[in-house]
Amino acid sequence: MRLTSAGLAVLFLVTNAGATPITLTFSGTATGSVDNSSFMNQPFSIIFTSDTNDICQIGQSPCPLSGDVGDYTTPEPTMNSFTIGTIVTSPENAELTGLTTSMGILGPAVFLNPTKNNVGIWFYNTADWLTTASSAYTSSFGLVNNLSVSNVQAFANGQLGSTPMESTVGAVNFTSLSNVSFTESLGAPSGPSGASGPTGSGSPGGSIAGAVPEPNTLMMFAIGAAGVLIGKLRRRA
Repeated sequence: MRLTSAGLAVLFLVTNAGATPITLTFSGTATGSVDNSSFMNQPFSIIFTSDTNDICQIGQSPCPLSGDVGDYTTPEPTMNSFTIGTIVTSPENAELTGLTTSMGILGPAVFLNPTKNNVGIWFYNTADWLTTASSAYTSSFGLVNNLSVSNVQAFANGQLGSTPMESTVGAVNFTSLSNVSFTESLGAPSGPSGASGPTGSGSPGGSIAGAVPEPNTLMMFAIGAAGVLIGKLRRRA
């Protein structure tokens, strides 16, 4: 029984060796309000962290099989943090939390609509809250590759007719956006870790992208464990 368990552990490690942390950043200039306090033309940055293994496509398991079929998305909710000029200056205390409905909370996530070439932030598999447009947003990008685009066309929730986004510092409402950029980077986040979010929310099971070992480390550990297992088998023989 011990040998079987060890074998399964090795298989699990090898299977997950390809997992890569991802950091998705939206930045630019916004006008709007936070907790009903208005601001104008303030720089903003919203940073999401997830993992390539957690990206799925609506209509295919483990994503919902109905809804915005064809869209790619990060999990619900996706860990994040944000700053807005002099209004929200402590990313470790500021996290978008979604929308409270009669059916529960619709968590924030990052989506890709390859048909319309849109990437944005949405209330998972429902309404868009912030949308950007670029010809680089294709199915081959798939939210799992490095990408950086700047000065893209962008629409705020006020322009989309969408509700404000609840957060740990109050409801965030954007009425207009300018000079918007989107960047996705593969690998563990560098610098201040405010992007990991203050409340520990994230992908199902509480996985934290920054804590996932690098693929090479996982593979080496798996190979080492496999060697131990083979040694046990030989001694038993």
